[in-house]
Amino acid sequence: MYENAFLTATVLLIGQQCPTGIRSATSGRQGALRRIVCQRCGDVIESKSELVTTLSLLQGIMPYHLDCHAQNQKGWNAGATPINSQATIAIMIIGLIVCTVLLVIIKSWVFVVAGLLAPLLRLLSWLIYERFLP
Repeated sequence: MYENAFLTATVLLIGQQCPTGIRSATSGRQGALRRIVCQRCGDVIESKSELVTTLSLLQGIMPYHLDCHAQNQKGWNAGATPINSQATIAIMIIGLIVCTVLLVIIKSWVFVVAGLLAPLLRLLSWLIYERFLP
């Protein structure tokens, strides 16, 4: 059981099997640049200005083109807020300030966890998708 988990983790690290939305630009060499594929249209996302990442509770962090995300918002997935937008960053900063104040006043570590959720999602979005784009 542990051997299979180790092999799966090793294959993911080498790049031969990539998470959803990422395709290897070369034949699986470690450290190779990767192409990010839009979840709606299936085309390659060329730059960070075209990329919108959203959090889906069932599928995780998903990459979209800017236009595809706008079309996706018109459908049933209207609650998918972009993780990599300036508005989300402003909300994260306000949330961190509020959670820090509540931590000082109430002295409960629950506010630390709540305050770090959004920045950790933003970091995960960058690690999975944005760092591979010019």
